[in-house]
Amino acid sequence: INRDFFASGLDLSLKNHKKYYYKVVAYAYNNYDDFDPEFNEGQRVPFLVGRRGGSPITAVPRPIVDQTINSSYGEGVVITRESGAGVATSFLDVSTETRESMLSSDFDGIITYEPGRGPLDIKVINPLEVVDGEYELRIIDDNPDDETFGPDAVYELESLSNPEIGVITKNARDGELTEFVFAEYGISINLEQPQAPGTLGKDNGAIGYEASYEDPDGLPWLASIPDNGGDVASFASSIYNYIVSGTNEINNQYDPEEALSTMAPGIAPMQLIDYRSHSEGPYIGPGWINPSGNFYVNPSVNLPNLNNVDIVMTSDKSLWSRCVVVEGANRFFYTGTGLETEGGVGQLQPRGAQSVGKEDNDGDGLPDPDGTGTGMGWFPGYAVDVETGQRLNIFFAENSVYDPNIFDESRIFGGSTGRDMMFNPSSQLFIAPNPGEAISILNYYSGGQHFIYVTNEPYDECAAIYDQLKSPSPLQFSNALKKVQWAGFPILNQGASLNSYAEGIIPNNATLKLRVTSPYESTDGAAPVYRFTIDGKQSDALAGQAIDEALDMINVVPNPYYAFSEYEGGNNTNVVKITNLPAKCVVTIYSLEGAFIRQFNRDEQNGTPNGNNRGIRSNQFAPDVLWDLTNNKNIPIAGGVYLIHVEAEGLGERVIKWFGSNRQFDASGL
Repeated sequence: INRDFFASGLDLSLKNHKKYYYKVVAYAYNNYDDFDPEFNEGQRVPFLVGRRGGSPITAVPRPIVDQTINSSYGEGVVITRESGAGVATSFLDVSTETRESMLSSDFDGIITYEPGRGPLDIKVINPLEVVDGEYELRIIDDNPDDETFGPDAVYELESLSNPEIGVITKNARDGELTEFVFAEYGISINLEQPQAPGTLGKDNGAIGYEASYEDPDGLPWLASIPDNGGDVASFASSIYNYIVSGTNEINNQYDPEEALSTMAPGIAPMQLIDYRSHSEGPYIGPGWINPSGNFYVNPSVNLPNLNNVDIVMTSDKSLWSRCVVVEGANRFFYTGTGLETEGGVGQLQPRGAQSVGKEDNDGDGLPDPDGTGTGMGWFPGYAVDVETGQRLNIFFAENSVYDPNIFDESRIFGGSTGRDMMFNPSSQLFIAPNPGEAISILNYYSGGQHFIYVTNEPYDECAAIYDQLKSPSPLQFSNALKKVQWAGFPILNQGASLNSYAEGIIPNNATLKLRVTSPYESTDGAAPVYRFTIDGKQSDALAGQAIDEALDMINVVPNPYYAFSEYEGGNNTNVVKITNLPAKCVVTIYSLEGAFIRQFNRDEQNGTPNGNNRGIRSNQFAPDVLWDLTNNKNIPIAGGVYLIHVEAEGLGERVIKWFGSNRQFDASGL
């Protein structure tokens, strides 16, 4: 709560040291039709208040002056995955060190995430009592014979730094938002078990997408063509209608609100990419256009297995991925056009060109053949599953119908990039027709159609998927496509340019992050185990300059006092507050002449157990002293100037000058 919901005027801020009262009220509402007393129809009682709500909770906003606070409500922690899988609804973001280690052959599978971006939603809820240390959370399956977790799963939290507290156990509640509070450590953990992608739950499993560049001030070179063209190519929406989840299209039950298919511009789950022949004519996209129009894979089976991936594009050739380069031309490009793909290969089959290496030793701007056959090249980057730590196969396409001998620089600016075995999309979308020439699908160059494909299989330099895509067996081809999880339609941003092949192509390293829900489950027989570290968030005792600052915070309000304060409960009371006091101190009030007026000997017990609130382990001490403007004989004081002396044990002392006017004084008394 960070504002006064009942304040009048524009100032809705909470007032320090003012008491606010809150109560949780259960209610039921049903107003299916307004009540009509004449005909006695409709809902007579639309609103019912629950009879049991507990006692009101009193809250007093104030600065914390008795300790140094090192965290704030809602801060995340550093989480490390030891085993298992699952992400709930969190946006995963691995640490830089972990992303680099994923590429190593001896990677141990342990993943460390950025604070607040791990597979568990862990946050600080009590900055006063959060405890630094290392913790382990284990999810114990109610049925160890399967990989999923039901409503009887058990969560165990153990502090590895404070083992004397023991293991804290919580029982799962299936289908509910399950935020467990661990008051002993000042944190909460949201252990919601979400629905998988494609099961039509909240947002259909879509969490989000982010794109970032290593140099944020550099030119963002990467763009894409979304479904229906979007603003990039709105002149040709039917040509770029390549996702099947749009309005009035068949199969849209798998993504009815288009949450997955529009989550990332120009990137979508492969199982939602169109496979059919369109009655309105040809179209372009990363999907395989099946001549028979039959399913090659069932989205209802594959969408729940969508992975959380990072696609990293880099000029560092040591991080490039060996991959199959596939033919991007669908059948509309070579049926009835008189043109052929290089080597006569079909769509998504390995390109009919010599395989290439990572170098351009002859300086012709093209990768040198490496003598290993056909259809293999290098993607300038890599893909990793940030949920499991697995490096993945990633590959790309290019449309070899655009033979540079036919489509020269007079038609394609800079020359065709569809037949060079390089990932080098351009920004050119359209080829102007020659005089008297009708516009066809060939005019929609689309940057050379360098589609990107990310799989769910461990990185093996695309060895297995190459064989399946090259196989004459339709079953092998279909099995290969089932491994593809994400497909993208990248182009080059207008005004941007790529580096040469020798320089590593990528002008500004880019990372694309695709995130979907994933229920917690065991992997390789191991249940989910997560460790997390709370470091530097525990509060500290006051020391050095913090002590001086705490003394400076002690105050009396209002000052001056003109016969009214907001702390008063009515016209017959006179109250001021001496605020921001430490738990143990002596407050003595003197007249300006030094006469003793009143003394408060505070000895509050900080951290007393709280038996009424399971979310907070201990009560806070009262932050102030109420002075009713009377002396030690309970006689109202006269208006004038007073000295308030505060002596705080172990901290020091402070003197405040205060001016007051009591409404019991007459005007002459001022």
